[in-house]
Amino acid sequence: MKLPEEQTWLRVEALAEGLSGLSESDAAARVAQLAAAGESPTVLTLLGAWIALPPPSAPVGIGDEIGSGYTLREKLGEG
Repeated sequence: MKLPEEQTWLRVEALAEGLSGLSESDAAARVAQLAAAGESPTVLTLLGAWIALPPPSAPVGIGDEIGSGYTLREKLGEG
């Protein structure tokens, strides 16, 4: 399995930040607009997974499970 490149993750992060303040229906409409505009299927898949994650209830660290079946493998940065 080939992992997405950094540019892909940066795009997903930027889009997720733009969706963060929207209602669920508005976010879904925006994702549909992105798909219709030709956004990468990889970006859309990752974006869907990202926005489906619940917010962390406490600080997380390497080895912690996030969401359903996601484990934090390494720290890439913070902000």
